[in-house]
Amino acid sequence: MSTQKIADAVKCYGKCGLHLRSYLAILGLIALLVSCNSQAPKPAKKAETAKPAFHLTKLELGKVYTFKTGGSGLMFLKSGFSNPEETHVWTDGLEAVVSFETTQTETDLTLSLKAAPFARASLGDDQSCEVSFDGKQVSTWKLVGHPTGQPFTAIIPKELVKPGKAAQLSFKFNKLTSPKLAGESADGRLLGLSFQQMEISAGPAAK
Repeated sequence: MSTQKIADAVKCYGKCGLHLRSYLAILGLIALLVSCNSQAPKPAKKAETAKPAFHLTKLELGKVYTFKTGGSGLMFLKSGFSNPEETHVWTDGLEAVVSFETTQTETDLTLSLKAAPFARASLGDDQSCEVSFDGKQVSTWKLVGHPTGQPFTAIIPKELVKPGKAAQLSFKFNKLTSPKLAGESADGRLLGLSFQQMEISAGPAAK
């Protein structure tokens, strides 16, 4: 019974000469109902998945960073990335940027990235990603379909590395499509590479 209906009933009972003790008991019940209603917890808002938060951090050479939900490499994602997922994070748009603080090196560095391209037949066979370090192109990757991910590498000349400074790795795509445009789902993101893990090491890449 609602509070208004109880109040109407009280008025009726009062006019009909209801015993004073019963009348007061009903008033007490109304007060209790009003109090409980005011203290009832409000429905919690649905939690939203936060985008990766960029935080300039020193990158440790030889360490493997991951890009899954809660992954160790998410702090390096500066722009052009979607929300992290269970095993990876997608680039979203024609350019994605990873940034970090560099360390001293006496040799060239090797970038090793495990990623899966969103390559589709509609884009032809010349879909590519241009990789640059602080504005200098260091590699161009041809993107072909590998649903579980494949290794991509690039050599970063030691002359480009400035210890203690913020460095930027940029990934520029020449052409992209979305799952929606490909007729696969309602996902409208322009996907390039799904980053799974990354390592930057001194010297040549391990074979």
